[in-house]
Amino acid sequence: MMPPALTLAGVAVEPGRAATPYWLTSDRVSAASGYDTRTMLHSLIDQVSKGSNLLLNIVPMADGTIPCDQRSILLGMQDWLGRFGEAIQATRVWSTYGEGPTQMGGGLLAAPRAGTPQDIRFTRTQDNTVLYATTLGWQGGTTTITTLGANRINLGNLASVQLLDSTAGRYVNLTGHHQDGGLHITMPSLNPPFIALAYVFKLTFTGQIPVLGAPTAAERTTR
Repeated sequence: MMPPALTLAGVAVEPGRAATPYWLTSDRVSAASGYDTRTMLHSLIDQVSKGSNLLLNIVPMADGTIPCDQRSILLGMQDWLGRFGEAIQATRVWSTYGEGPTQMGGGLLAAPRAGTPQDIRFTRTQDNTVLYATTLGWQGGTTTITTLGANRINLGNLASVQLLDSTAGRYVNLTGHHQDGGLHITMPSLNPPFIALAYVFKLTFTGQIPVLGAPTAAERTTR
């Protein structure tokens, strides 16, 4: 049974759903929480895709120093954001927050959970010309984004599909095959070319990101 909705600043928030306008939730980073870097980072990615900022609370020692376990989590998240942060920082929610089997939880509503490679979270640029799809793991030789199936969206103005590389500002150009079952992206290798806690695809469009919804017959024949 889903936990009841929580009202934050007049916004009704339920786990597993996006909410507008933007809202704020919090979580604790401490040895008592039992969370690791992967879990906390996936929680951040999930919350941002649903329109939330995530406030992380730390528990310093009496002399003000941050315990090693907490510092390790914060530094791990900082490292990921330093490389792939364009998919998080200054982004906006999209038509849907994502796809996948995991109810992520997090914040005041439920304990956070790490995602799987089949869990994908969406964000977009403020000008609505770039869609980011962040997978919470490596799917293998092909990554499939079912939300972007040809029966749900017309990607006729998709200009490029790129994988954010391990260095900020560098990209790997990829190819995608658009079918009713989803956008099938051919990866550069069966195994990850670099190690990351989540992998980001940058979908750049000529003009606005298409509206998510069943395309017309004309759109489907011209994609």
